[in-house]
Amino acid sequence: MRLLWVILIGALSALAFYLSSQPGKDKRPNILIFISDDQSWGHTSMAGDPVVKTPNFDRIAVNGVNFTNAYNNAPACAPSRASMLSGKNFWELEEGAIHFSFIPKKFKLITDWLAESGYVVGYTGKGWAPGRWKGYRENDPSGVVMQKVFYDSVPKGINRNNYAANFKEFYKTRGNAPFYFMLGTTEPHRDLAKGMGLATGLDLARVKVPGFLPDHEIIRNDLLDYYYEIQWFDRQIGEVLDFLEANGELENTLVIVTSDNGMAFPRAKSNLYDYGSRLPLAIMWPGIVKGGVERTDFVSLKDLAPTILNAAQIKIPSEMTGNNLMPILTDKQSGRSDKSRNFVVMGKELHAWCHPEGEINPVRAIRTDEYLYIHNLKPHMWPAGHPDPQYSWDLMPFGDVDDGPSKDFIILNRNDSHVRKFFELAFQKRPSEELYHIPTDPFQLDNLAYKPGFQEIKGELVQKMQSYLIQTGDPRTLGKPDVFDHAPYFWSHGFKTGGLPLDQWSQLSDVQKGLIQDSLKEVLSHRKIF
Repeated sequence: MRLLWVILIGALSALAFYLSSQPGKDKRPNILIFISDDQSWGHTSMAGDPVVKTPNFDRIAVNGVNFTNAYNNAPACAPSRASMLSGKNFWELEEGAIHFSFIPKKFKLITDWLAESGYVVGYTGKGWAPGRWKGYRENDPSGVVMQKVFYDSVPKGINRNNYAANFKEFYKTRGNAPFYFMLGTTEPHRDLAKGMGLATGLDLARVKVPGFLPDHEIIRNDLLDYYYEIQWFDRQIGEVLDFLEANGELENTLVIVTSDNGMAFPRAKSNLYDYGSRLPLAIMWPGIVKGGVERTDFVSLKDLAPTILNAAQIKIPSEMTGNNLMPILTDKQSGRSDKSRNFVVMGKELHAWCHPEGEINPVRAIRTDEYLYIHNLKPHMWPAGHPDPQYSWDLMPFGDVDDGPSKDFIILNRNDSHVRKFFELAFQKRPSEELYHIPTDPFQLDNLAYKPGFQEIKGELVQKMQSYLIQTGDPRTLGKPDVFDHAPYFWSHGFKTGGLPLDQWSQLSDVQKGLIQDSLKEVLSHRKIF
């Protein structure tokens, strides 16, 4: 009997080896992207934050490469994610540069390349968004959506999507093919789960309030709630990694964890300061990428697309302006692997509809080790949106800043001597040029652009930035902004009340409401806002 068992086990092992070695089995690596929604670079325990706990981000960083100079291409969800999926700067994507618009079909994305080469491609939660792809592309830019499993109940502000469980459902569909999957949470995007940070034991006293926000209990609590949702995101990462490890797949999976833009607080998200543009980024590929490496090379989310194609053994198309990270991922020494990676160029077109007739407030910037230079192309405009709420998508003042306790506190207390400077930093108009010395001014508060002694370095940064923008065909820099200014903006909320307070709006007759909306539609028809 024992001999029969030995023979049977040997036969099964031989069969398993035979099947795994067959030509039909695609052994290329799986690609797994975890992407949070609105998380700034310093808010991981790996980065030294004393409150937020991210053991699973840390796991990837410790067993792979931790990037300390990673940036988005634009500090807003849709253009940032479009850049990541296309391997191109957002300004190269025409309407794809605009929040709530679309990515033209002519721009091929990594999901297209991978699907054509035999990968099973999918996502759950938030992929490329917000915007519209139906009628403009044949397929969802993010792949096939998997949204089958939901929690019965979750804390206020948390998405009911059971992200990790939905990945497991997707995994069942892959067969012998390698997979590409984006797990995109809507956390820690606002609305935040108010009070959850404190309720779950996060320490209010240990919060490090960034220097561009007032240090007040309301701000600290708001940050705790933001940390709580980062930890929710991190839990999803851990559950998926454990599942892949249990199924013997982790060794052959390229794992990327990052965010799309910075935290949804005043002077952060939708701004090109570090708390809006600088991101957490860790990449792990067991067996290929040596663990425990910290990389200071300047990298952008647009570099992920060529890196993924290279890992998948697909030729990187020449039109991609992102650069393959694989050479620096496989460099076993920490520090800067590629000396030429010493800057990034970023920008912004339209985030929220928050100016009369949806006028765009364009910005371009360059970030180096020592300096951040920002060019505000229309300094006459309000950087955080118009203060008159009738012009904003949500009928709130300064509509480019997500509503929340921190925004409310700063606006309501703007006349207080201790708060006034924070109000001005976040909401008041800004000069054409801004220049900040990062080592001495990490929160970018002291503008050096017009001070003696900094004109030479400013000129060098301007020349470098302009050269890159011209080289990559930025329509705004080349004087051809129509593709941005006349792009459709698909958003159906706000404006519907014609700027009236909601209590007054509710008292109008349907005829009166219709007349107001018709007049607004006429003004905004070129944006397709309704």
